[in-house]
Amino acid sequence: VPALLAGIWGSDAHKFPGPEALGDTFGLLGARVPVNRLVLVAAAVVVWAALKLFLDRTRHGLVVRAGVEDRAMVTALGIDVRKAFTLVFAIGGAAAALGGALGGLYFGSVDPRQGTSLLIFAFVVVVTGGMGSVSGAAVASVVIGLVQQFAN
Repeated sequence: VPALLAGIWGSDAHKFPGPEALGDTFGLLGARVPVNRLVLVAAAVVVWAALKLFLDRTRHGLVVRAGVEDRAMVTALGIDVRKAFTLVFAIGGAAAALGGALGGLYFGSVDPRQGTSLLIFAFVVVVTGGMGSVSGAAVASVVIGLVQQFAN
């Protein structure tokens, strides 16, 4: 995929300027924090809550969870599991697009190879947090991020 993106848009980084209001800082417990970091944290919390509510409180979420556990049984009940999994794929694509936009906001530029260094951390977070647990992945991401920062 990075080679395809590089073929279309080139391999150079492209500036990703955010809105001017996000360039400001604010005080938090005696430290100056950029506003765009607050936006990134808020977006992460909103996405986590939306995924959690979707999976736990909607019929589609129930079908997805059931389809993951026992696809044959759900199909035998007359539910089209392929549609549910297509919905999950679409949600994943939207989450990836949002992640790319927020990554551009964080780094100030976008580049075809930008996320490759983060893939190992994403894998560790998913395995540590649990393959089927959105909350576990959220907690694991904070823990892994803190461990990484303290190690640096």
